[in-house]
Amino acid sequence: MKGLRPYAEDTMKKLTVNAGNSYEIIIGAGSRYKIIDDIKEGSYVIITDSNVSSLYAERLFNELKKKARVSMIKFKAGEPSKTRQTKERIEDEMLRLGIGRDAKIIAFGGGVVGDVAGFVASTYKRGIPYIQLPTTLLAMVDSSVGGKTGVNTPEGKNLIGSFYQPERVYMDLDFLDSLSKNEFANGLAEMIKHAYIMDKSFFRFLEGSMGRIVKKDKETLAKAIHWSCRIKAGIVEKDEKEEGLRKLLNFGHSYGHAYETIMDYSIGHGEAVAAGMMMAAKTSAKLGLLKFDYIIRLRNLIDAAG
Repeated sequence: MKGLRPYAEDTMKKLTVNAGNSYEIIIGAGSRYKIIDDIKEGSYVIITDSNVSSLYAERLFNELKKKARVSMIKFKAGEPSKTRQTKERIEDEMLRLGIGRDAKIIAFGGGVVGDVAGFVASTYKRGIPYIQLPTTLLAMVDSSVGGKTGVNTPEGKNLIGSFYQPERVYMDLDFLDSLSKNEFANGLAEMIKHAYIMDKSFFRFLEGSMGRIVKKDKETLAKAIHWSCRIKAGIVEKDEKEEGLRKLLNFGHSYGHAYETIMDYSIGHGEAVAAGMMMAAKTSAKLGLLKFDYIIRLRNLIDAAG
């Protein structure tokens, strides 16, 4: 506990990502309060959505106002808002507010918020720093790490965007308490993906620990999130711009993005990726590149994750 802030610094897990600018990921219950202690005087813009603004963002906004100049911009929650039009409205509002190049953006929300806010940060005044404060498991283990930002178009998902690394990422495990079972499972799909493509030990850990993870045991979750982020960070550090190795992270995504587009985003990203991983694994097996036993283990773990 630091002052009146409800977090314990010594229990937090940390990870450094050496891509673009070197930055730190901080994982632990209450880390959203640590951001308040870490922030210096200056100008900040909280970009969030209609769900997070009512649940958490107003309180963060009021706390930060005591230390710095803060504005908040929100947009309608959901994948349909991940568009060039939303980005344009945010930029116009920032210009109206007189936000300068000395400002920093705080992307406060799930993957859609992180992708849109990061894209805004990469282009506003030719680039300003941003901080990721993800509120879903999917955003924690996927979109908040690695610097991929972007928006969707009628032609497909994430076709317009940039590679732009955040200044820091805070992952507060307490946010996960409010997630529905389906929303939580969406994040587990990406976690399973990281294990399946890169780390047999992590995959075995998930097989043995999924029961505790689904029950949101904080200690097990912190270990799993840290491990998952470490895998992704290691890939991003070697191939930031997806010229080779980073393409491994797209496992399940070719089929998955097709499912999302065809179903007009009525299913979650994790659900689509889970189905996509099974399709990709079966394709690999048909080509003689993957043993059938590994498909069964993948299917069993996806089922255990819900």
